[in-house]
Amino acid sequence: MNVSPSTHPAADHFAVSVTDDLGAHSRALEALEAQEVLRLALATFGASARISTAFGATGLVLMDLAQQIDPRVSAYSIDTGFNFPETEALIERWRARGLNLEVMRPLQTPAEQAAEHGEALWSRDPDRCCALRKVEPNDRALAGAKLWIAALRRDESSSRKDTPLLSAVTLPSGQRILKLCPLAAWTKAQVWRYILDHQLPYNPLADLGYASIGCTHCTRPVAAGEDERAGRWAGSAKRECGLHLAPGK
Repeated sequence: MNVSPSTHPAADHFAVSVTDDLGAHSRALEALEAQEVLRLALATFGASARISTAFGATGLVLMDLAQQIDPRVSAYSIDTGFNFPETEALIERWRARGLNLEVMRPLQTPAEQAAEHGEALWSRDPDRCCALRKVEPNDRALAGAKLWIAALRRDESSSRKDTPLLSAVTLPSGQRILKLCPLAAWTKAQVWRYILDHQLPYNPLADLGYASIGCTHCTRPVAAGEDERAGRWAGSAKRECGLHLAPGK
């Protein structure tokens, strides 16, 4: 990526490894604006940084901030084979506005998965379905990367309330990697104010109450008073697919 190295003193907070105690570095980054954190990260890690997006509201802000830093910046998304048509249309709109996107897919098509694991695996064993259709492709996307940049926010749900800006995580593949969530401290209101102020293309399902949009079989609109991820895997305690927290949580 064509990002000039930064001489900002906070750049030292990215001169770290997965074996370091990252708590102090993460807390220090909280004093910076999200785009400056992102700028420093991209300057430090370059092509070894990988930005993930599921084209949710926060991910749209993250991609726009990254494109302002480097119009050629790349991102990746996972196509589980069960995207809403509205999500597919949104992806094409972002590609049309210049997003350099890599799409990762599961090793099996939905039909192949059904043949091996039975029909409607998502309803019988959603953790297994997520492992096959989300977690494994994500591991492949991050193979060899040094920094994973993700669009998590603390106010999305109780499972994400302690999300640090910078941490080290172990992927299911066993790979240890740094993880950055530059928008962790943002609120839902801030995200949508940014989207509307900057006229970013967004998923029209959001206007129908879909606060967090995943696969068609496992997503519903949220009711008043529910957190953003209450519409995912409705009827169960599951709120995470396993990309960011252990499945079933």
